[in-house]
Amino acid sequence: MFPSFLMGSTQRPTTSFQQYLSRGPDIPVTERKDDYRIVVIGAGISGIAAASSLKRLGFEDVLILEARDRIGGRSYTHDEGFEGLGVDMGAMWIHGTEGGNPLYAEFKDILVLSEPVEASPPTIFHPYDRIPYPPEVSRELLLRIWRSYEEARAFAIQNYKSNPSNPPQSFLQWVEQHLRDGTLTAGLDKEEAETVVKLLQEIAGFEAAELNDLSMVHFAVERLFPGPQPMVLSGYKSVLQTMLWKAGLLVGRDVKLGHVVKGISLPTKLSTAGDDATLVGDTDQSYPVILTVQTPSGSETKILATHVVCTLPLGVLKANHWEIFSDPPLPLAKIDAIRNIGFGLLDKVVMRFSEPWWEGLNWGAGANYVSFAKLSEIGLPGDEDAFIFLDILNYYRILRTSFQGKNHSTQDPPAILIVFTNSNSAKALENLSEDAITKICVSELRKMAKGSGYSLDIPNPIASYVTKWSNDPFARGSYTYVSPRSGSLAQTEQAFDALIEPLVDIEGNPRVFFAGEHASKRHFSYQHGALMSGYSAATAVQETVEPEIASQQDGNAGCFSLFSHIFFK
Repeated sequence: MFPSFLMGSTQRPTTSFQQYLSRGPDIPVTERKDDYRIVVIGAGISGIAAASSLKRLGFEDVLILEARDRIGGRSYTHDEGFEGLGVDMGAMWIHGTEGGNPLYAEFKDILVLSEPVEASPPTIFHPYDRIPYPPEVSRELLLRIWRSYEEARAFAIQNYKSNPSNPPQSFLQWVEQHLRDGTLTAGLDKEEAETVVKLLQEIAGFEAAELNDLSMVHFAVERLFPGPQPMVLSGYKSVLQTMLWKAGLLVGRDVKLGHVVKGISLPTKLSTAGDDATLVGDTDQSYPVILTVQTPSGSETKILATHVVCTLPLGVLKANHWEIFSDPPLPLAKIDAIRNIGFGLLDKVVMRFSEPWWEGLNWGAGANYVSFAKLSEIGLPGDEDAFIFLDILNYYRILRTSFQGKNHSTQDPPAILIVFTNSNSAKALENLSEDAITKICVSELRKMAKGSGYSLDIPNPIASYVTKWSNDPFARGSYTYVSPRSGSLAQTEQAFDALIEPLVDIEGNPRVFFAGEHASKRHFSYQHGALMSGYSAATAVQETVEPEIASQQDGNAGCFSLFSHIFFK
């Protein structure tokens, strides 16, 4: 993951969303499979990908259970208060449009993506007086950060790929080594050098980790798709709705909102349907998996299935795996992986103003502003010299550049700024009310405006929306990273394998499969990783049941889905 001030973007030709949906649901590519009842836990992008792929594979009885009162999970498009514009409160980028990224390849026809803003470095504000650095200084500081990040990645790949058993080194250790030899700060004055160190901390922060808890192994495991990284201006909701529609899955009928899975059991004896059970299908089959589910009314019921795809976030597994999986408990290798792989935090504060007052300031031609708020100035406990990092995205300028031009509307877009906070900074802010967090951001904007010579009063936003992903009981954080606790490259890859490994019944048959961004061994933390893991889980279910189908049909097994051929073979 990259901070917004290091990302590029591009606009691509799009097809009308309604025109795309008018093509109608897809027809399953294989014969119907009526004897299998599959429950998908979670209606985020991985869960919907798994369910839609299962439908395409011919599985008729597929049910999604979603704890929230909406679909999307951490792919949440907020579409109220922005004049019909949806703003993503979680994932909002396509990370690489080249190299076969399935998210872009599959949905580029319906997505409205951002166009690049004028090439200009982000404006970095002095940590103490909030005076913006001159453009040439900002450019130099960011070039050093970028080079350091790339050098760290190259070092990790060389060091750990050549010897996967090499012990892990934290990003902090790597930074400290380069600070000692002077390569990071050569030619900078003291304050500029301090700013470089702070920015390096935020590079780690956008991996959702602190410097001391981000392993260099992270860069050796992670795979990146090349190409521009545009924002999804149409909102990720369009991707989710498209997948549901094309698979013929309906919210209310096939997607049950407000249904919280409290327990998943694989008993030592196969259970059959009873009067106290709510079934996913008919009553004449055996059901190896029993789910205890809290309904919107607060009552508990049992839902029985032949197979389950679990997309619960890693943060939820860290907090509650012993309660959710108690009969039997999870294997020790999976428990260790849940404990040792990192799961971090990135939050947003989306503020809409009555007008884009910042456009008249000398904040540069780009769309990003980087500032640091001192803890002592905003009333938060901690080290007197500690700062909270604020990465501010001029979303208004992104929208204006993308929509005002040939074949686009000339209407002025909403005046929106998005403030990103991450890791410990975000955790500290989550202890405050949403109103208090917004006030801190506005106060920081006023200091930045004053440091830029702006004498007028900065207005309060007319609307603001704050995420608290760590406090969200159905997320417990934002996305995955590799911690030094995961061990060497070889041990880390084994840990990801353990996360993905399905649970088996008493007869050794795989029954509970795992998906989500954390279950993507090479593309964790990314939306395309979550999508691919959902498709992969559906393919794994297909591969599990095909021997049964082959036996029933004298060896005439059904074919694999198109997705399995493209992505997993």
